[in-house]
Amino acid sequence: MSNDIVKKVEEGLRSNLSLNSIKNGLLKEGYSEDDIDGVVKNLSTELGSLTNFNTNVALFKKKFFLDKVGFGLASNQFINILFSFTGAGIFLLGLVNVLRSFFNTLFSSFFREYFEKFSVKKSLINFAGLVFGFSFLFIALAVSINSKILFAVSLIIGAIGVVIYGDLFNTYKHKSAGNNKSVLISPGLAWLGLFVTFIGMVVSGFLMDVLPRDGTLFSFSVFGHLMDFRLHGFLLAFEATTIVFILSSYLLSKIKFPKFEQKYSFDEFKIFLSESIVKKGKIFFKNKYLVVLSLAALFFGVFQTIFYSTVGVYIFNNYGDFWFGGFTNIAIIFGVPVVISIFGPLSASKLNKYFGLSPLLVFASLLSALFPFAIIYNGFLPAIFVAAILGVFGASIVGYAQSMIASKLLNDYERRIFYSYSSLIMVVPYLLLSLLILVLFGFSEDYFLLFKVVMFGIVFICMPLFLLLVFWSRNRKISDA
Repeated sequence: MSNDIVKKVEEGLRSNLSLNSIKNGLLKEGYSEDDIDGVVKNLSTELGSLTNFNTNVALFKKKFFLDKVGFGLASNQFINILFSFTGAGIFLLGLVNVLRSFFNTLFSSFFREYFEKFSVKKSLINFAGLVFGFSFLFIALAVSINSKILFAVSLIIGAIGVVIYGDLFNTYKHKSAGNNKSVLISPGLAWLGLFVTFIGMVVSGFLMDVLPRDGTLFSFSVFGHLMDFRLHGFLLAFEATTIVFILSSYLLSKIKFPKFEQKYSFDEFKIFLSESIVKKGKIFFKNKYLVVLSLAALFFGVFQTIFYSTVGVYIFNNYGDFWFGGFTNIAIIFGVPVVISIFGPLSASKLNKYFGLSPLLVFASLLSALFPFAIIYNGFLPAIFVAAILGVFGASIVGYAQSMIASKLLNDYERRIFYSYSSLIMVVPYLLLSLLILVLFGFSEDYFLLFKVVMFGIVFICMPLFLLLVFWSRNRKISDA
């Protein structure tokens, strides 16, 4: 009986009839009012959830593109160059970027565990997004008053804000989507998002070139009185970034998230977290595969962070008179690789199929080292541009190859430890190793020396570790794990 009612209700809805009209029609046909009410209630709940989901998808996509615009307008390379305007040298540039990565990892690891056990209010995510957005205004202020301290503090606070904003939002989004995650961000949409980021970088770079740091003076007359004002490109770009992230936070407030069950009290969570760290730590340090995988990721991450913290400043200072100008050149040299980086894993999959992991990792490591090599031994801007593209491809191939090695060497539980725990256990060594390199080579203000450290470090430290892992993966069966 209820199946007949369901069919008739669905037919009525497809005919654009209201639920009351459908109910009255079914009552006239002699169906029980209780049966009708039960079916209508269930269908209303399902329709409401579907409506919320479709509305959320639309809001997710709008927010996704706004975030991509914001990240393009305030590219990390632009931030590093503006930081150098305040007098920050190689050591300070590297130090602040390393601290950003350190706090990103630390807070991300904590909140990932925390959010699994607690229902966090959406207002916290919203507030974190606003903090991240407004941090750019303080960065712009720091450039205006030449304050290295204000710049560094604003950058680190913004980094913490973006971790809370990004990680918790993504967790909420994936839990809400359930089995429909692919509907939210498809591969095509992801690539379009990267392209939007690139356009944002170009627009921001063009603004900063046309309206340089000292500003451009404009004059206009109001009722016969001449008024002057200065426009600064970096200030306009960062004000736009702040507005974009405010709008993104507003869209977030409109998204309807389901309430998730809170599993622990905070005291119980602290006990759980400490026990989990100790338990996973014992497994981690007894497993040579986990340790070496993490060491390879550690060294590669340190070299990449230090290099990309300083290379944009070097190119800006030495090639600002070529091509389109300083900031626009930076947008193109670092933006184009971002757009095509999405094809890295696909290329890696094809190469792995034909050549295997060992040649793939050698090839990827050499590609990653090619960017500093081109700057040191070539110096021709088009060659540097091509090397930047190949360097990003190399890094993405390394990431793919690491995941393949992990799948060969580790069982499911060990892989979860590697992806969730190794970053936490390696965060202090990451900080100490980065500081050691910066102290030894950063104070010299010799970019070439630092780039040589990065290049030779990737070739002679990371590559052997990768090849050792490949050798182990060929002689180990997962069933033995």
